[in-house]
Amino acid sequence: MKTLILSLSSSILLLGCESNTNKTPTVVHQRLIYDSLHRQKAFIVNLESTIEFKTNSLKHSDYDQFLLLIDKDSFALKPEYNADKFSDKKSIIIKYLSPLGLTSDRFENPSISDKILKHSHIIIKKGGIVARDSLYKLESVITLHRTSNIKTE
Repeated sequence: MKTLILSLSSSILLLGCESNTNKTPTVVHQRLIYDSLHRQKAFIVNLESTIEFKTNSLKHSDYDQFLLLIDKDSFALKPEYNADKFSDKKSIIIKYLSPLGLTSDRFENPSISDKILKHSHIIIKKGGIVARDSLYKLESVITLHRTSNIKTE
């Protein structure tokens, strides 16, 4: 009888722990942002990374411990606080912004895209690489400068 009670209580404990520890993050989307608002001779290029956590609750330490590695350089991933963070009951999606310090004289520079696709990884500061989702995609976007003499009707 004692073993039955002990095994039932340990099963319940394990099931409870299993649902809370599945916080494995995956990179689902990345965007290279070519900034034309502050452009002088070249675009300033930043990276937005979207990471999904398969859980319905996170502590600050669960989502604030990421770095982007490109070759031998590391960049902090700064979480953006947006509505997506709390949007789904089964998973939490958080967007991160990384100023890369890169410039490009043209939009959709293939060398920058290749650098992100082939030579970059997102890691957790404690150790471990964050895997890319099977539906991962990288896209390039541009910020547009709106002049004051444009008339809208």
